[in-house]
Amino acid sequence: MEHRYGFSLPITPTEKSFRPTYRASHYAGFIAFDTSYFSPFFLHGTESSLSQLLSMIIEPDSAAAGNRYSSGKRSCETILYHHDQFPRGMIGPALLLWDPKPDSGEIRQLMVRVHPSIAEEVWDEIHIYARTVQGDIKIEDARFQIGAIDLFGPTSTEALFAILKPGKGSSEKVWNQLRGLTSPGNLPIGAVLDLDLCDPRIEYPFPSLTILTTRFPPRKIKYSASPELNSLLQQWPSTLPSSSNLFTASIRSNASKYLSTHTRGSLQKARHDLLSAGKPPTLPPSEALIPSLLLRRDTSSWTLLLPWSWVGEFWYSFMHYPQSRFGGVTEMGQILFEIGELNCPRDWSGTRAGEGESKRMGKEEKERWERRPKGKKESWGKVVKGGEIGDPFRCDWKFLFTKREKLEAVEKEGDQEEGETEMDPIERIKQQAKAAMEDDAMQDNGDHDVEEKISPFLLSPNYATKLLRSGSPLMVTSDLSHALLSVRLNFLKGGNVDFRARIYRLPLDLQQRRRWTDLTGQDAIKPSKSEYPDCPDEQDLIGFVTSGNQSLSEGRCRAIGALSWPKVEEEEERWREEKQFARWCIIRDVGNDIGRLAKWELKA
Repeated sequence: MEHRYGFSLPITPTEKSFRPTYRASHYAGFIAFDTSYFSPFFLHGTESSLSQLLSMIIEPDSAAAGNRYSSGKRSCETILYHHDQFPRGMIGPALLLWDPKPDSGEIRQLMVRVHPSIAEEVWDEIHIYARTVQGDIKIEDARFQIGAIDLFGPTSTEALFAILKPGKGSSEKVWNQLRGLTSPGNLPIGAVLDLDLCDPRIEYPFPSLTILTTRFPPRKIKYSASPELNSLLQQWPSTLPSSSNLFTASIRSNASKYLSTHTRGSLQKARHDLLSAGKPPTLPPSEALIPSLLLRRDTSSWTLLLPWSWVGEFWYSFMHYPQSRFGGVTEMGQILFEIGELNCPRDWSGTRAGEGESKRMGKEEKERWERRPKGKKESWGKVVKGGEIGDPFRCDWKFLFTKREKLEAVEKEGDQEEGETEMDPIERIKQQAKAAMEDDAMQDNGDHDVEEKISPFLLSPNYATKLLRSGSPLMVTSDLSHALLSVRLNFLKGGNVDFRARIYRLPLDLQQRRRWTDLTGQDAIKPSKSEYPDCPDEQDLIGFVTSGNQSLSEGRCRAIGALSWPKVEEEEERWREEKQFARWCIIRDVGNDIGRLAKWELKA
């Protein structure tokens, strides 16, 4: 457990979890995550005022503010921005969900659910611009009222059927018709089911298991698929959901009060009394008084939204279902990495949350390096010619965008102090770090102009796709000199990298470039040989890796990183004629002088 964002979060289980996590999320079983630490906010107002506010904090011309989602029939996953700062000012990802039924008259409700690393930023932005729209908007903080459980894996739907017992309603009928569904990815993106659930403790252990005295663990009863399943997948009902009691505070309060009066101990006592009377210890089902929402996410997983006090009771049932696993922050990042999604806030470089996470991870790396014996520490001044580039403990985005004249001035000043002697590589790194600290100090003093000049920002995937199209008018209207482009990196040969690895372009020199491109052949030079090409120089640096590891789905290393947009434009123009080498790059892990060939692709 670690203290982050005001919560004590589980980082990773104590048992080995890398391969079991992949198996549970892709092949056998399921893995559950308690994501109650995410921050939900409720906005109350007229539909026009809420749509106006929403259009101010999302990407222009985005469908997130359209009728497709304002009807409440679908949930929407989008990106939030500071008002009037697009394409700059990205805040981070958010889940949007409208209440399909007005609570009083024309008043509507909109739930905005975000990662806690950006919760304060989103809260401030909504508060500021809620006053500028026509109509009163009430903002409700539901951070300790709404909890959630995320489920990944092929048997996640099976576990939901065993544990969730919904009451009578339109969604209950559709839910029963989904029996036999192997993957939520077969449902429409953003599909929503509103289910009023019964107490899961009443029917524990699960009635879908047959208890055998001669075999452990108990075997599951195999159910045949619903005959309406195929037709339901082809034509999803347009009337769902009709309403959602989870948006009503009084119903959530009644569900919490029931839990305080019907404790697990009182249920056990009732079962004991039935046994003492010679009756089966089967309790009558409870009323369907627990409001919930079941969402089909973009990651082909389930998210179960519940009242905060009921999350622990449902979690207990999930953890006692066969082939179940639980994961922490590390396992969630691993699953997102395998499917090629960005992990918030780690991979959201160029945002405040991403910069804060990079500093935190850099601090941990530095402390880990300082604890090592002197003889086993990396010598940053001798890693590559001239020393390690930038801050060796984190992704140094400011260094990536710092003008070469500034670095040359720092080196010249050091040369004057040392006379005619050449500057020591370690001293050179210290000078660069000092210059970066001066930039931070200027930002802290409120120098807005300097902040605008050196602060990188992340481009949205949709906007970047438009920019890469030839003849796009957007290229002329925005200053993108400090923009970052999030990409996925696929290695062409072996190798493995991690956080803060350096990304280079192919050398401009034709002979050196040919030495690198020849490495893709069968008779390629091994990295251990002296003939292996040297890593490119500092001027060829184009980005950094934010996440990297072995991909079990592909059997090779993959990475997620961010590139400098001006360098991407140069590379796109450079390889317009020779498309066979387009988007090739070289990745070097920090503290290592061996480069690896890779190819980047735009994150869709």
